[in-house]
Amino acid sequence: MNLKNTFSHLSKNFFIGLLLVVIGIAIIISPEYCKKAVIFLLGLEAVVNGIYSMIVTRKIITDSLFQYSMIFKGMLSIVVGLLAIFLSIFFDNVVTALIITLAVYFFIDTIIQIFASGKLREDPEERKKTVFEAVICCIVAIILCMILVNAIIYIAGGVMLIIGLFMIVYDIKNRPIVAEKVEVVDDISGTIE
Repeated sequence: MNLKNTFSHLSKNFFIGLLLVVIGIAIIISPEYCKKAVIFLLGLEAVVNGIYSMIVTRKIITDSLFQYSMIFKGMLSIVVGLLAIFLSIFFDNVVTALIITLAVYFFIDTIIQIFASGKLREDPEERKKTVFEAVICCIVAIILCMILVNAIIYIAGGVMLIIGLFMIVYDIKNRPIVAEKVEVVDDISGTIE
C-alpha cells in the first residue's frame, strides 16, 4: 500500500479534527494546566486557517465579495491566532481574556463561513465543507465559553474529543476516489492496453 496515496486525500478538516482530539484528551487529563495549551493550539490553528483562507479558499470563485470576505477572514484569523500564541506563551494572567477572544473569533468565523457557503452554490463539495466548518467553529466557540466555567470543563473536553474523532472519521469516509492508471497486458495477443 502506497503511504503517499493513503494520506494524500486528507483535508484540513482531518487535521483540525486531530487537533481537537489532542485538545479534548488534554482537557480531560489536566483541565487547569491545559488552558494555555488549548489557547496556543487554537491560535496556531487560526493562523494556519487564515493563511489557507487567503491562499486557497479565496481563489475558489471569482466573486469579489467572496474573495474580500476570505481575505478579511484570513487576516482576522492570523491576527487573533498570533495574539493567542504570543500572549499564552508570555503572560499567565490573560487566559480568560484569550478564551473570550477566541470564542468571539470562532463565532465571527461561523458567520463568515455561512456567508461563504451561500456564495458556493455552484460547487456543492466546497459548500458542504464550508457548512461543516461553520458548524465545527460554532461548536468550538460554545466549548470555549464552557471552559470558562470550571465545573463543566470535563464535559467540554469530552465534547471536543468526540467532535475531533467525528471530523477525522468523516474526512476519511468522504475522501475522493482516486483512480490510478494501470497497465493491462492481454494474455492472448500480448498487446498492452
